[in-house]
Order: sequence, then C-alpha cells, then structure tokens
Amino acid sequence: MKKKPALVAVPFIESQWLRYVIQDERDRYWTGRRFSRDQRKALTYADSVAVTQDMRRILKRRCKGLIRYRLVAPVMIDDYADGPIDQEVMAWFLSQNCFVSMSRLGTGEGPGDSVVLPLVDWKRLKMMKG
Repeated sequence: MKKKPALVAVPFIESQWLRYVIQDERDRYWTGRRFSRDQRKALTYADSVAVTQDMRRILKRRCKGLIRYRLVAPVMIDDYADGPIDQEVMAWFLSQNCFVSMSRLGTGEGPGDSVVLPLVDWKRLKMMKG
C-alpha cells in the first residue's frame, strides 16, 4: 500500500508574531513550489487560513490516483441583526472569518487511513426563513 501524504502547519514565533510553515510526512518544508529539507527555504505564512488553504491544495494534488468520496453535511449559522442582512456580504464575511478546523490533515486522519480534506463552499450559502 502506498503511503498517503500528510501535512502539518508548524507554528513558530518570528519577531513576536505567530507564523507557520508547512511540513510533510518526510519532514520536508514547503517552499511555495516544492518541498525541501532546508527549513530556511520554507515559505512562511502569517495567516492560519492561508496556510490551511495551501495545505488542502497541496494534499489534493498529491492524492491523484485515490478514489474521492464527497460528503455533504448541512451547517447552520444563526445571525441576529436589527435589520436585513445581505447574503453576499454574509458569505464574504464567513469566508474570511469561519472555517472547518482539523488538528492535522493527511495520513491516517480519516477512516481506513484515508486523507480527509474539508471545505466550506461559502458561495453556495442560502438564506433560510425563521
């Protein structure tokens, strides 16, 4: 059985700011183009959302040849306001501030040693009554 890919966002402090680098299952670092053993070449992220988006993109590319199973689960979000809210504005707000979090992405994180890549498609947000 081929070993499945795994990535982890490694946090560190740089000039009193929290930063992240992406590390793979072979202890290599993402440079923005490829993986390298040299940590000094690692692409540094300031935004936790950006690092998880890149991790998902990298893993998806590395999962070629595996069977994809797509699961859809409803997520309810309640917003309380004095007046009407714009659905497009809310979708943008949620895309910038809300995401599905997993402690780790990659090998062995899903059932049957599968690779689980969650994604919320905020463009498909629908307003409901009540």
